[in-house]
Amino acid sequence: MHRSLTLALAAALLLSPSASIQRSAGPEDHPRIALLQQPFSPTGVSAGPRTMANGGIQQILTGLGATVRVAEARLTAEEDTEYGAWKRLGMALGHFADLVATSERDGYFPVGLLATCPSMPGMVAGLQHSGPTSEPIRPSPPILSASDSDHCWTLSVRAPGTRLPNNVSQTST
Repeated sequence: MHRSLTLALAAALLLSPSASIQRSAGPEDHPRIALLQQPFSPTGVSAGPRTMANGGIQQILTGLGATVRVAEARLTAEEDTEYGAWKRLGMALGHFADLVATSERDGYFPVGLLATCPSMPGMVAGLQHSGPTSEPIRPSPPILSASDSDHCWTLSVRAPGTRLPNNVSQTST
């Protein structure tokens, strides 16, 4: 499943007509993609986002001409002493949102590699606050994310001029 998800991500990123990907081109018109890891979940910390980031997607994207950068959401030293996985997840999502917003502002198309589906609010918050001011962007920019859960994954890319995203998702019980 991870191999097919890697190929689906690469295809969605490089074949999408998304305005965000077109805007995220480097000096030689190569796509610039940020693989952003969010390893915190309600049950602790997951190795899934790092596994996805290091499972071949970087090499595939680079081979297709993309510039790739990788970052991971982390807690501050003070936050790391806090008890409670949900609380830690909430704090991590704030840092993840900052990574997403910074990547978008720097001209990189942010791809969320998420430990759990409840990480999506951090992705959306980062995209909504990636504009030149602190005011949220409306409507939200395109979203592309992957979760390491065997039970759910979603690819969602909004094409230019449309209000609703094209979704590809898989959910199993």
